[in-house]
Amino acid sequence: IQQVEASITTTNHVSPRHAASLLDSLQLCAMFANSSRPSIPCSMRILTKDVQLMEFILHIVYASSLNSTSTSAPPPDSSCTLLLPIWWQLFECLPARNLQREESYPQLKMLQERVDKFERHLIATDIGCPYMKN
Repeated sequence: IQQVEASITTTNHVSPRHAASLLDSLQLCAMFANSSRPSIPCSMRILTKDVQLMEFILHIVYASSLNSTSTSAPPPDSSCTLLLPIWWQLFECLPARNLQREESYPQLKMLQERVDKFERHLIATDIGCPYMKN
C-alpha cells in the first residue's frame, strides 16, 4: 500500500509514462478498496474497519488529483477523463452513511463530511469534464 501511495503522491506532472503509472496505481487501489467494501464480511476484507477504508479512499483520491492539499477538488483538466471512472469506482466502495454511528464516533462524522465533499467534487468534475480542453 505504501509503495502505491508513494507512486501516486510523487507524480507531480502527467507525462504519458506517468499517466500510465498513475492509472495502474489507481486501478490497484480500486481493487484493494473493492476487496474491503462493507458488503464483504469483515473477516474476508483487506481493510476490516470502515474508518480505515474511508481514510484510504480519501487519501488516494486527493493524492491522485495532483493538488497540494487534501481538501481541494480534483484537477479540472483533460486528465480527469482518465481518472474519473476510477474515482467513481473508489466512491462506490465507501460505506453507506450511518447517522447513529456518527453520533457515537466523532472521527466517523468528520470522515463522512469529507466523503460528502468528495461526492460533490465527483459530481462537479463529472459534469465539467466533457467541457475541458485537451
